[in-house]
Amino acid sequence: MREQKIGVLVVGEAHLDDNHKTDIDNLFGRAIRLEFTPDEEAPAARAGVAFIMNKNLVDTEGIKTIEIIPGRAMLLEMKNMDGTPLIILGVYAPNRPYLNAEFWKRLKAWFVTHPNTRPTLLGGDTNLVEDAIDRLPSHEDSNSAVEAFQDLKAYLGLVDGWRETYPTTRAYTFTQPIALGGSQSSGNWQPPDSGGSELMMITRHNRQMMR
Repeated sequence: MREQKIGVLVVGEAHLDDNHKTDIDNLFGRAIRLEFTPDEEAPAARAGVAFIMNKNLVDTEGIKTIEIIPGRAMLLEMKNMDGTPLIILGVYAPNRPYLNAEFWKRLKAWFVTHPNTRPTLLGGDTNLVEDAIDRLPSHEDSNSAVEAFQDLKAYLGLVDGWRETYPTTRAYTFTQPIALGGSQSSGNWQPPDSGGSELMMITRHNRQMMR
């Protein structure tokens, strides 16, 4: 995080419990702040979503987290460098297609009942791809899961930052060398025209300062 100047890192499949957090805070508490939501049944063995904040780059005072689905979805509410609100939705979606679809439906239902809360960014591991180009070999994912995810995106007004910037590029966040396969199921989703993006990383621009 220090070398790449990452302000906030979203970690899916974090496998954290309170003991892990205590150890991390003791070792790195001066440099980072850690917030997480664990799996309710096996926090150190599966699922989990974590936000790691770089104290040298972002203001970690006064932040707020909202656990939407334990171990699967959490909101981080903080401020941009110019003081405007920044809300990040971190996710770790289930692998099985029918559970993946239900996950996005549950998220949308939550936001429908909380109309004043809208994420600026969505990041993490979706465990699906929207376009066949993001699989190697190319193939489409479950229609029901993709449609549920896209329905949530449309409701929140988010777009795929990577694919909008690089519409024909092939690049993968997970590869399987033996099988010669890969996928890009991790990434970032953001409002249209909200800044540049790189694989697994986005850069937020203060447009008023750029004028």
